[in-house]
Amino acid sequence: MRHNDEITLVLRQHTPVLIAKNETEHFLRSTELKPKLNRFLLAQYQGIHQKSVPEDWLLGRGNAEHQALDFALYGCSNPEFVDGPDTNVVGAKMIPRFAVDKEEAFSCKFQTDHPGLLQFTREHLSTFFLVENFGRRQSKGYGQFSLACLDDEALSLPPVGEIGKVLYDFYQPGGPFYTFKINDNVYPTTIQNGNQWGVYTNAVENQEPNDLRRVYGRLKAGINYIDKQNIKHYEKSFLMRYFNSADYPGQANYPGWEKKAIKVGLKEKFPEVFRFLKYDQLNFKAEGNQIQDIHPKYAYDESWYIRAMLGLAENFEFLMHGPFERMKVKIDAEDKKGPEQFASPLRIKIFQDFAFFVPLLIPLALFDVPFNFSARFVKKPPQGTEPPKGIDGVKQEMDFALKTPAEFDLVAFLDFAIELSNQGGDEVKPLGLTKITSSSQTLNH
Repeated sequence: MRHNDEITLVLRQHTPVLIAKNETEHFLRSTELKPKLNRFLLAQYQGIHQKSVPEDWLLGRGNAEHQALDFALYGCSNPEFVDGPDTNVVGAKMIPRFAVDKEEAFSCKFQTDHPGLLQFTREHLSTFFLVENFGRRQSKGYGQFSLACLDDEALSLPPVGEIGKVLYDFYQPGGPFYTFKINDNVYPTTIQNGNQWGVYTNAVENQEPNDLRRVYGRLKAGINYIDKQNIKHYEKSFLMRYFNSADYPGQANYPGWEKKAIKVGLKEKFPEVFRFLKYDQLNFKAEGNQIQDIHPKYAYDESWYIRAMLGLAENFEFLMHGPFERMKVKIDAEDKKGPEQFASPLRIKIFQDFAFFVPLLIPLALFDVPFNFSARFVKKPPQGTEPPKGIDGVKQEMDFALKTPAEFDLVAFLDFAIELSNQGGDEVKPLGLTKITSSSQTLNH
């Protein structure tokens, strides 16, 4: 029996919740759900009514900076779940987790003594779950749910065009977003407990770069891939191409990007290690033990840290061979009070056969800020090849700091990437992104 002061909700799962391998058994935490719902309801009320929520909806007198609505979540029930194969995310082992029954992936009760708050929440819960994600790597589309049942009413997923309108109106009123049509063969498939799920967190090396899992990598860092003819390719980062192009307003002052700077810095600081990099970008050539720089005048310590514009990571990784497994490059703000980590401003939302790429604002504090770079070389298990003396996995300072760009327009960059990719050719494949500039624009199914 339903009480008059509560809402019962059941969630449907669309994408796996990403869990760190060393975390305890959980699926969706109420401790994550409640503060997100609290912030959403406060902002939604303010946006609709152009005023703060009624004071009697708040706990206590309501701290101006940390207002807390007077509601509780209880009876939260995690489902029976299964784990997909481990996936390596920035050097950390993550596990994609799926509900056995995706239509009843999580249930919970929302309770409050305020009828107005109860009604307002009931009206906006569906939007909340369409615009929010949960767990780790949320901006990449993990942890996507929708409302499957509200009290005793079963709710079907809105048509993809309506979802697009909700996302457009919530994230980008007056601004664009981008869609990606997911083909049936995009996801590697695993069978778990009789249910077939697409595990898009798995890496598939011998696949063309025009699938969902590779779009973000192509935009930010560039990718290595093997095509259907088993030929290896490297596709340069669209971000790097943009900064090198006349489309970028500050192109005349652009000195180069951090990916090359790291390699040049490594060559100068640790030449005995440089030759063990697995993928070299043809900026160098090795003759015996002598490394020749094709661009000897490259001022690597004056480069820009441009990948920060698509999310500030804690570290980068470079694959190696010989005695090393990989090189981990750690990035720290030069100012200890500076930004540490920043989620990608390009939020990915996935429903059915559509992925939505939503560009968000980049914090001003991330522009024109210096970051220090240091490296750690991770050894392989003993195999008879010893690393150079003194290079044993201990943190090695690379002795340079790179600044982030002073200006960057995310929408202009995405438009550039789409236009370039649509030109085709042997080196650039279409990204598959479509720009949506109106909440009434029809999505192509």
